[in-house]
Amino acid sequence: MPKIPDTFCPAKWDELNVSFDTHYSYSCCKSTPTVFKENVLEFVSKERMNLLNGIQDASCSYCWAVEQKGGESLRHRHLKKFNPDDFELYQNNPAPKQIQVTVGNECNFQCTYCNPKFSSKWEQDVRNKEYKIFSDRYFWGIADKQQDVMGKNIEFLKSFDHIENLSIIGGEPLFNKKTFELMNSVQADSLQMVTNLSCKKSVLDNFFKQCERYKNVVLVVSIDATGDIAEFIRYGLNFNEFDSNFRYLLNYKPENVKIIVTSLMTSITVRDFANFSQYMREFLNTPKLEWRVEYCKQPLTQSMASLPDRYKEQIQVAIDAMVSYNIWGLATLKTVVATTPFNKSIHQQMIHFMDEFASRRKISIPLCLN
Repeated sequence: MPKIPDTFCPAKWDELNVSFDTHYSYSCCKSTPTVFKENVLEFVSKERMNLLNGIQDASCSYCWAVEQKGGESLRHRHLKKFNPDDFELYQNNPAPKQIQVTVGNECNFQCTYCNPKFSSKWEQDVRNKEYKIFSDRYFWGIADKQQDVMGKNIEFLKSFDHIENLSIIGGEPLFNKKTFELMNSVQADSLQMVTNLSCKKSVLDNFFKQCERYKNVVLVVSIDATGDIAEFIRYGLNFNEFDSNFRYLLNYKPENVKIIVTSLMTSITVRDFANFSQYMREFLNTPKLEWRVEYCKQPLTQSMASLPDRYKEQIQVAIDAMVSYNIWGLATLKTVVATTPFNKSIHQQMIHFMDEFASRRKISIPLCLN
């Protein structure tokens, strides 16, 4: 059996993520997107060859950074499930097992760490006036948009003989009226969808009915904090409404549906970790429910570099209180909080951004930023 290179990751073959809205494509969810012209796979060959030849491809920088800090990366998780006997198959470029499509940036939220590529609210805001934040001057850029995104998605997906796992992201898929049209047009064994869970319960009921068509369904629910902090960071969120929908989801979802709660810890949301983890604790023994925490790298102004040192000890205490639970990313989060040096310049840019964001939205900032 051939030796598997230390840089190998099956996700570079197994996963394909495509946005016909902005002509971006990439492999796993943490890879750096690449602009394609006609062939969505045109970027893959070089990246795969690098991983096969022991080279840390730059597109996988997220996992390299996690591993450098001694954490368990997403690549490590993929390798745990990988059968080494299948390695030769990957040298022959098999068809992807999971295909993710973006249904467009239509969204009812404007999360502070998001951007126009994934939020129509952000696009409207930036088209009206740019945010002049030097360290993140490219983050809120607006890419040229394509027409008939859903039609292109359907045509592309139908070009595959078999789709094991179809993944749908936005924007907010359950806010996009054409999402169910896509689901009805394409056959797949399993489904995964990312949602902010801000829809009406009647939409959830419709989604539950659609789930009957799949062997397995994973619904990824995004939430990062509680109360006023959650409503500020995820502008457009009503936390009480989210809580009601979340409980409805857990009570009435079909048996084939697994819930993954994913939380992005920024220099703001991590300050509410003690409250948020207490909120999540109630649900962690629920069957087919998993909680994952990640840390923010971009925008840089909301990374841990803008977290003042005085918060770090209490955050680490709150993290330690949750170690008995199986929460993916928790150990890495603790390391990042503890080891990321405070950067005064980035912190000042963060304050400037948050002040302007709050001013444009005509809302108050619910916590001290210093």
